[in-house]
Amino acid sequence: MTDFWGAYNSVTCLAKQKCLPHLLRDLSRTRHSHNPGGDWPEFYRRLRRLIRDGMRLKKDKQGLGQEVSERRKVRIRKRLDEFID
Repeated sequence: MTDFWGAYNSVTCLAKQKCLPHLLRDLSRTRHSHNPGGDWPEFYRRLRRLIRDGMRLKKDKQGLGQEVSERRKVRIRKRLDEFID
């Protein structure tokens, strides 16, 4: 997992995970400083919610139990697939 430092872009690997708090920060900065219009407000809102819900699920996983945690994970994956489509 990396932050958004440009030097990491040259690293070749099978998969790269970006730091989600950094992604949320950059999304917020774009929203406030560039004031993009069009589809951006809806894109921002949905992506931010997906990221936060995933982070919350990971944090609360132990207390939720296996069954509840798995159901929520499946729902988040479905929402992510719909978002990508």
